[in-house]
Amino acid sequence: MIRYLAVFISPLIILATCWWFFYYQHSLWWLVGISLFFILLSGRLISRHYFFQFKNLWFNLITAYLSQILFLLLLTSSALRYSLSFLLVILWLGLFWVLNRQFDSRRAVEAKDYLYYNKFFYYLSFWFSATSIYSLVVFVDLPLAYAILFILISSYFWSREIMKIDDSLKFYHILLSIFLLLQIAVVIYFWAVSFYIAGTILTLWLFFILESILNHFKNFSWYAGLFFLSFVILLLSSIF
Repeated sequence: MIRYLAVFISPLIILATCWWFFYYQHSLWWLVGISLFFILLSGRLISRHYFFQFKNLWFNLITAYLSQILFLLLLTSSALRYSLSFLLVILWLGLFWVLNRQFDSRRAVEAKDYLYYNKFFYYLSFWFSATSIYSLVVFVDLPLAYAILFILISSYFWSREIMKIDDSLKFYHILLSIFLLLQIAVVIYFWAVSFYIAGTILTLWLFFILESILNHFKNFSWYAGLFFLSFVILLLSSIF
């Protein structure tokens, strides 16, 4: 019973702490710490003795939460903050529900069904992360080295988790994806485009790289066409 309560407790705590800060505008670090504690607590209750075996998963969820919080803090519209935080909590609820079903199946070590939901969650979190970092570059002159380092670290751990879907993929596939991501991340840094567009282009590029690798480049032309079409549309929208 307590495992099913854990599915709901953590998302509710995340929502409560977000709305508390949005309304009172203080105690941010305490509220973030409380949310992180309950994310790990829910993970421990759901996964039981598998908790430490999936430490990379919990680390990725922590970085995903921090990326989302950073993005929410940079928003200036209160209505958008409250609305987006509520939608994100719905995603967290879905995430813990999927994880609970996964670990309840008694084949958690072998099965990877949860990764298909997590993959969407990680791509979305990467967009929050990249957009927030590029906005900090614009507003507070965040140095290129710090911006790229943060993006590469987060993308490395999320990519490693996503690539667990296919057992045939090796460590060098992760390094290849990070290397290719680095190229476009540096190029975007010097473009005069909105940080929303910069984050979207970088996320699409990561999606293009990882999905191509996961499919062993079988649909490479389709993914390439989709990426470059999106790239052109975003670039034109930033110009006009």
